[in-house]
Amino acid sequence: MAWHREVFSSHINWVAYTDAGEFQVGWKSGRVSAYSNVPESVAERVSTAWSVGSAVNEEIKQGGYTHRYLV
Repeated sequence: MAWHREVFSSHINWVAYTDAGEFQVGWKSGRVSAYSNVPESVAERVSTAWSVGSAVNEEIKQGGYTHRYLV
């Protein structure tokens, strides 16, 4: 199921998950990252982590998911 959440982070404004299994990160810089084939359970865990930025780095960036910029 698709969702979009505002988060409290020094570098991230929001995170989202699409029906296509894409995890998106809206950075405070204005860029938007998209990571492909992320399981929803991982996206949920990252979006509710105490430190969303650390969780994105550890579980998404270092998780081997294909990355591209949307903006």
